[in-house]
Amino acid sequence: MIKDILGISPGITVVIGSGGKTTLIGKLAEEISSEMQEFSDRNNIGAGGNNNVENDNDVNTSAATGKTTGNTAENTTGNTIGTPGIIICTTTHIMRPDNMPVFAPEIYGRGGEEPAIAHALETFLRENAGHPVCVGFPDPDNPAKLVSFPIETIKQAAGENAYILVEADGAKHLPLKAHKENEPVIPGDSTKVILVVGAEGFGRPIAEVVHRPEIFAKLGGADVDAIVTPEIFAKVFKAEQGKFGDHPLQIFMNCRNERTIDRLEPCADQGENETEAGSVKEITLNKCLRYAEEITLNKCLRYAEEIARLTGVEVYAGCAGSGTAIRCNAG
Repeated sequence: MIKDILGISPGITVVIGSGGKTTLIGKLAEEISSEMQEFSDRNNIGAGGNNNVENDNDVNTSAATGKTTGNTAENTTGNTIGTPGIIICTTTHIMRPDNMPVFAPEIYGRGGEEPAIAHALETFLRENAGHPVCVGFPDPDNPAKLVSFPIETIKQAAGENAYILVEADGAKHLPLKAHKENEPVIPGDSTKVILVVGAEGFGRPIAEVVHRPEIFAKLGGADVDAIVTPEIFAKVFKAEQGKFGDHPLQIFMNCRNERTIDRLEPCADQGENETEAGSVKEITLNKCLRYAEEITLNKCLRYAEEIARLTGVEVYAGCAGSGTAIRCNAG
């Protein structure tokens, strides 16, 4: 699982960068939830409780329950949560998901009712323990988005064993980005920071694939029309590395293949004769897609290996959507 490959543990995991942040966070949440469900089924633990756990050691050592030292996880306000929470949130803004419960307390108001909001959040997390949820305030300018909710309130409501996955960056759906002076917004007590990089941005002009191309080009010592290379990216990364704080840092080179389909349509123009396995068009297109995926993944791996060599940090290459990743040699 990509969760294990990246070493995700309870606490605050911050995801920044571009080209797959939301997808990676969603996959991590899915894997954590699945792991918790397997543990609960094996030990007959109900949501919000801890019934018939086989022994304390199972809870102490299980990744499904994080750092618990007993049968339950106790949050800082005294409430007991049998299964740790999986909370997706943001320090900036994110799209409001439609595939999980969302805590967006417009009904409680935002001024003078903090205790009521905190209590409601505790109840919400207990009711959804072990399942991914999203927490944020409604964006007053866009009902499809959520804006930041106080991380400290989330921590207190969820307890120290919760997985808090924070999207702390925006990139306008482009594969690469440069950061403004006040970006990214990383909580001070974060456990890990993952910088996502879209592999599809390499080999293309900076102006076409980078959010804030002028900043990227300046930091990379290149013109905005220059082709993105690992060398240019490494210069940008080193110039910005101080913005990421002293937290453990990883780079995740994300390979996405959606755009290869349009380019491969000519491969399918081989006729429509039916065979036992399907049309020649279908078979040929599938072969082209498999070939293109292999080539794209190989390129992604080469880019990642070069960036690892140039930056000296942990670099992983893979596909966030499918939950695959491999660590590249650093140094």
